[in-house]
Amino acid sequence: MKSSSRSVTKVIRVPIADDHPVFREGLVTILKSENDIKVVAEATDDEEASELYDQLSPDVLDLRMPKKDGL
Repeated sequence: MKSSSRSVTKVIRVPIADDHPVFREGLVTILKSENDIKVVAEATDDEEASELYDQLSPDVLDLRMPKKDGL
């Protein structure tokens, strides 16, 4: 029996939230260059990020935000 040489890599689904467009765009660019990370949404504040989280159920979320926290 042959073993498979292909490895299965789980893709991490990430929303990006930041009010500074240049920082947000830079972070998105960096993360998109990674094979195992998929940027699923962008938000300009924590309230928008919270709505996107409810819609998309991403794999990670920042826990330290000004108005709301990730919990």
